Amino acid sequence: MNTSVPLWSLDLDSRLLYVGDVGNTGASRPSERKGIEMENYHQFNNWLSFDFDLVLTDASFSGIDLAENDIPGVMIVLNLAD
Repeated sequence: MNTSVPLWSLDLDSRLLYVGDVGNTGASRPSERKGIEMENYHQFNNWLSFDFDLVLTDASFSGIDLAENDIPGVMIVLNLAD
């Protein structure tokens, strides 16, 4: 079985945010993202294998406006298996 568990963090000074009412993108506030991923792969025999990925992410805008710090459209949990 092959397993990988990376931890990551990303601090951005600005990011492009899509504004649906206007139909364009614009620069937004600084943001912070961090997460953990887990990837597993196991080959049982020449015709059967198992592949499982789990991603946990926390993304928020940086700054003092705590009520509006969540970034819209960011997935928190992503789980894939084949």
